[in-house]
Amino acid sequence: ATPAEDAASATPTVGTPVLDARLAALGAAFAGAGALAAGADRALADRLQAPAVQARPGLRRGAVAFRWFAEPGMVVALPAVWAIGSAAGDRDVAAVGLRGTESIALALGTVGVVKLVAGRARPSVPGRDPGRWRLGDGLRHGSEFRSFPSGHTATAFAAATAVTAEVAARRPGTRWAVGVPLHALAAGAGWSRMFENRHWASDVVGGAAVGTLSALLVSRWHRAHPGSAFDRRLLPAGDPSGTR
Repeated sequence: ATPAEDAASATPTVGTPVLDARLAALGAAFAGAGALAAGADRALADRLQAPAVQARPGLRRGAVAFRWFAEPGMVVALPAVWAIGSAAGDRDVAAVGLRGTESIALALGTVGVVKLVAGRARPSVPGRDPGRWRLGDGLRHGSEFRSFPSGHTATAFAAATAVTAEVAARRPGTRWAVGVPLHALAAGAGWSRMFENRHWASDVVGGAAVGTLSALLVSRWHRAHPGSAFDRRLLPAGDPSGTR
């Protein structure tokens, strides 16, 4: 099993800690992957920006489609799933949409703060320096210095992880069938941000980390607190355990 699958399968029950060694191990794995990606930032960026690569219309269309899958796609679709499930009185459907929405909100809130503080220059900034980090430049100098981490990637991975966890909890045995295509689309969203010269590879890994961990934290917290006041207000009546 992958670290993400281990972390998801170790879902806490009532009264147990939401944070544990497996979640910490997953965070450490992402940190290691980010460090490896950082070493290849410039080479990958140069390769994707090569004229022969950029001239391929299929790649350009694919990049737009992947980007739209993340934002506005998931940002619109998951609240809509919650609203439809709530209107129909279907707690399971509403919960999938709500957990996905919560996960995206946590991921984007985290990304927004880190972007402002980290002050990393995007690959499109003159000088093309992946080592250009200045504390607070994201706040002082605007979007071109808010490269780390990738918000689109965080959104895509938060949605993919949250939906996979919620569907698998209700339909055991569906984790691979749901998770593989959703995470492939999320990876495509990350690639699109590199192809469009908006992020370095390590920004994408950082976004994937924030999105995945945000979704796991949301899912695990709700499993540890079934029937919370939050859910009583926002979900139709039904079994709060999240399983059938």
